[in-house]
Amino acid sequence: MSSSCSTTPPTVFATRRRASCCGVLAVKAPQKLQAALAAGVKERDFMPDVSGLPGFMQEAEFKRRYGGIGAPAYNKVMADIEARVGARALFR
Repeated sequence: MSSSCSTTPPTVFATRRRASCCGVLAVKAPQKLQAALAAGVKERDFMPDVSGLPGFMQEAEFKRRYGGIGAPAYNKVMADIEARVGARALFR
């Protein structure tokens, strides 16, 4: 991964992961996605709560907090994001 990726804030990772899950759902279960959209899906059905996740930060701050990609602190926040996305009604 490029070094610019390492400074991507967790809030952005959460949004990207949600978008990725929507894409997977569109391919693997298009009827479920179509039904949810037709029923008037709400943002809370697919967008994870990002409260408590830090926003933009400089690379030095990112490395101080998380130690870089693959470090235990980084993996912990990524697991938290995965759990938040997975808890959304649309992805259960």
